[in-house]
Amino acid sequence: MTTAAAPGISRPHNVRRGVVQAMLAVLAFTVMDSLLKKMASELPVMQVFLFRWVFALPPILLVVSRNGGFRAMRTKRLTAHLWRSALSTISLGGFIYAFGHMKLADVVAISFAAPVLVTVFSGKLLGEHVDRKRWIAVLAGFAGVLVITRPGTGVFGLAAAVALGATLFYAVGLILVRRLGATESTAATSFILAISSIVTGLCFIPFGWVWPSGAQLAWLAVMGTVGGTANMLVTAAYRNAPAATVAPLDYTLLIGTTAIGYFVFNEVPDVWVFVGAAIVVASGLTIIYAGTRRERPA
Repeated sequence: MTTAAAPGISRPHNVRRGVVQAMLAVLAFTVMDSLLKKMASELPVMQVFLFRWVFALPPILLVVSRNGGFRAMRTKRLTAHLWRSALSTISLGGFIYAFGHMKLADVVAISFAAPVLVTVFSGKLLGEHVDRKRWIAVLAGFAGVLVITRPGTGVFGLAAAVALGATLFYAVGLILVRRLGATESTAATSFILAISSIVTGLCFIPFGWVWPSGAQLAWLAVMGTVGGTANMLVTAAYRNAPAATVAPLDYTLLIGTTAIGYFVFNEVPDVWVFVGAAIVVASGLTIIYAGTRRERPA
């Protein structure tokens, strides 16, 4: 994979660090997704969204304090940050809804389309080279998503459509993260996203509010803290490595979410979910391998 970032921008990559950060983010997102599913069945969608970001602030503020404080928050790209926040709001809201109406592993399997979409977009929007082998892997990935959702069989309902839409917005958001990473710090990117998301969540309070119990508040706190940490890890990963290399690592989410879905929520995914996921994972591994070979010195 080429180390080119956005057109006209040249910055060194630390691919190994980016991959480690991405894997830690996957672990954190596994925990967060499980708690999102639990909370989505008990509280309104946008209320869960609000608490997710309120409790994400402490770890984000910790990073801010270690990176120059609020003086490091200065940005000349506020519009891009707000676009990223809007994409994040739509994406997270869609995923929360889907988690409340579908099996955990099914939603995660559908979200596997995000790395495929990022690989597609990285060529046009980031100037990162995507060779023929990875284009073939991308097509295989989309075929795997079709196996998972099986349009026309009754499996592809409203919740699945919402999950796919959320995945699309998530992928575009990741592209924006990559572009912002060329000039913006991880702390600034995470902080602006959190604040703008909290403001958005507060706007939905008049449309429905349920006071959480003490136990629910505790789970929401864990969910938000872990989620905030995950977001910072993703931002850092995309700053340190090309998008087409980092994105396919999301595929490992299926391992943890399937186990949690089975042992915690008593969910057993359909066999076609595993078949489709296997195809998508294979395409992702192909993309990673192709990218690694291109980055090796001659």
